[in-house]
Amino acid sequence: MLVARALQWSGDGLGPARLAHQTIANQTESMALSAELLDLKLRWRGAPAVWQPPPIDDTEFIFYEVTGRTQSELSSSLKVSMVCERFGPCLADPASPGGTTLGLEGQTASSWPDICYSPQTWTPNFTYHIVLPRWVPPSDGTVKIHVVEVWNSLLQAIFAHESGHVAIAKSDIGDLIAQSHGLATCRQLDALWGPGVWDKLEADQNAYHARLRANCQPAMGCVYAGWNGWYI
Repeated sequence: MLVARALQWSGDGLGPARLAHQTIANQTESMALSAELLDLKLRWRGAPAVWQPPPIDDTEFIFYEVTGRTQSELSSSLKVSMVCERFGPCLADPASPGGTTLGLEGQTASSWPDICYSPQTWTPNFTYHIVLPRWVPPSDGTVKIHVVEVWNSLLQAIFAHESGHVAIAKSDIGDLIAQSHGLATCRQLDALWGPGVWDKLEADQNAYHARLRANCQPAMGCVYAGWNGWYI
């Protein structure tokens, strides 16, 4: 009787083969659970925060909306944004035709004296504009943290590029105003601000593009194809 019971125990499916199978099943279940937990950790639920551009004196930000949950969808949205048609016209860059415009910079005269009484007191004021994309990612867990991180990097690169344009515009326009104050007559002032007044500014902005292309670094505002997975 003792022998029979021993034989029954060893053949009831709890032997080495069954234990090995059960161990593999447990490991598989554990790996699946770990993968699920990792997937949850990688999903964005508000952190890190979406990067916001810092304020710049005398500069207003204009945003156009971008949509998507993946980097590919964001790229597609950026490609159809039509920034130049909506906010331009854009200054042509002869050395780099085509491509997708992601941001834009410009300026408008916020005040312009109607009459020149003296060049020394005639002073226009300008407001500068930066056009940037804006993305509000859904916080329902359908966006991965990595997508927010690469978006933040792209937005910072676009901001660096456009703020560089603003700095050039402020410098050149400041020089024009200083030159105006040194003129003797209002007729000379009219000639200075006549046709061709923006030629130097446009040349300086194109030279800025050329410098960026010669040493393309995202931190300086130059984004190349494939950087951080962006193909735009």
